[in-house]
Amino acid sequence: MSKLSAALKVFAFFPPLLVLVGTIGVIACGKSIYPTVTPTNTSSSTATASPATMAFVSNFNSGTISEFKRNTTTGKLTRVGVVTSGAKKGPKGIAITPANGFLYSANYGDGKIYEYSIGSNAVLTALGNVSDGSGSGPSWIAINPAGTFLYVTNFSNGTMSTWSIGSTGTLTALQTITGFSGPFGLVINSAGSTMYVADNTAGLIYTFTINSGGTLTSNGSVASLGGATGAPGLLAINGTNLYVDDINNGVITLFSVSGTTPVFGGNFPSTFASNIDPIGIEIASPSAATYVMTANQMADNVWSFQIQSSGALTLPPTSSSSVSNPTGLAVDPLSAFAYTADQGDGTVGIFQLNVGCPTTIVPACLIGTIASETSPPADGSAPFDVVLTN
Repeated sequence: MSKLSAALKVFAFFPPLLVLVGTIGVIACGKSIYPTVTPTNTSSSTATASPATMAFVSNFNSGTISEFKRNTTTGKLTRVGVVTSGAKKGPKGIAITPANGFLYSANYGDGKIYEYSIGSNAVLTALGNVSDGSGSGPSWIAINPAGTFLYVTNFSNGTMSTWSIGSTGTLTALQTITGFSGPFGLVINSAGSTMYVADNTAGLIYTFTINSGGTLTSNGSVASLGGATGAPGLLAINGTNLYVDDINNGVITLFSVSGTTPVFGGNFPSTFASNIDPIGIEIASPSAATYVMTANQMADNVWSFQIQSSGALTLPPTSSSSVSNPTGLAVDPLSAFAYTADQGDGTVGIFQLNVGCPTTIVPACLIGTIASETSPPADGSAPFDVVLTN
């Protein structure tokens, strides 16, 4: 069993350590093989989401998604409610279409992708679900910039599924890519022409061309650590630079993606560490600097690496205040706030970017947390991913 499949599921069973009800509590700064797809779509809805004012969190243990209204000035979250999202010990990656109309949730436990329309005040309406097949283990989702195609990595059976997104938000199967060992993260470039997929178990980064109809053509793979054995997790793109976090080795790997084949550019930090476990990764651009931010599950913190003109990252990274086993990470559209899904205590961490904490300007300062659910199960809600409307 890979560290990804073991560690992420183990942390998902941690009991809740902190429960905050209602709004944010302010704290001090501190540290397929399945060619037959079974759609069960039941309804449709018109997209009415307001930009940047909503946040959603997948709760792995509870089998739910939490709905939040977001104050774009203070970063504050107000919990609206929760909706069911398939089997318990299942929801992992979630994604929102660029126009804020629809949300999709990958359920690792039951092998399904759940579809929702996004209404005003962060209220989700279930549209149905589609199946990636029993035992497929859907884990992470990416949507192309046009909002017309959706892609899902299936960690358990080594496949990736491609879907078209209909005008009412329902999914239609297009293609299943086989041959992976344990695919997890995936990211699409801003042009919507190329996808990069991290095979966590094989230690490879795959490159695909996205065709006009949404299907994928493989351009091969490269070693995720430039030759050393890696365990790539999630990915982020900044221009022609691709950043990949390595869960087992505790580093961020840089690749240049200006050509068809990614070119290895270094590991940051250069020394491997087994007690970090970076998972969530995002690009943030507060003020004059641009950062690669990571949620470090074992280290209980968030790293902020400043990106240099060459694409290289500053050393050592700036570490944030402590949060409990952060997994997912999201940065808001204005790079004013960042949010973490904290599996250890069932909360969402809220960070203000580029502020005094308390007096020295730092990239990210923890300003509070909020429980993802009011009544989590005995083993905690175990938030896995967090996403924001644009």
